[in-house]
Amino acid sequence: MDSTSFYIAGPLFNAYEQAFQAQIATALAPWGSTFLPQRDVIPSGDIFAQCCSGVVQSKIVIANLSGADTDSGTAFEVGYAYALGKPIYAIRSELAFNFPDRITYPNLMLKASTILLPSLAALLERLRIDFPTGV
Repeated sequence: MDSTSFYIAGPLFNAYEQAFQAQIATALAPWGSTFLPQRDVIPSGDIFAQCCSGVVQSKIVIANLSGADTDSGTAFEVGYAYALGKPIYAIRSELAFNFPDRITYPNLMLKASTILLPSLAALLERLRIDFPTGV
C-alpha cells in the first residue's frame, strides 16, 4: 500500500455512520488521498490487518469520536496511531452543544491523544492552519 494522507476512523454500523464517514473522506479529498475502511478494505481479507496497515501508511488520522460512547474500534485506531506518533484530529459533535464535561468530551485518554474539534467544518479550518501548504 502506498502512503496516504488521511486514515478516516469511525463507526460504520449503520447508514448514517457510513454516510458521515464518506462525507469526511469527500471533504478531505482535495487535501490528499484518503483511506476509508468501508470503501478500501477488502471484506474477504483480513480486515484487522488492512485497517492496521491503513493507519501505518497514513500521515494523519481523522477520528469520529461523536456519540454516547466512542466506538471501540475507533478508540483502538486512535491508540495505535498515537503509539506510532501520528497526528490525530478528532471530531466530537457534542462539543458544539456546550454539554457538561463528561458528555462533551470523550474518555480522557482520547481527549489527551487527539486534537479535538466540534465539526467537520472546524476540522477543515484547523487543517488549513496546521498545513497551509498541504498535507
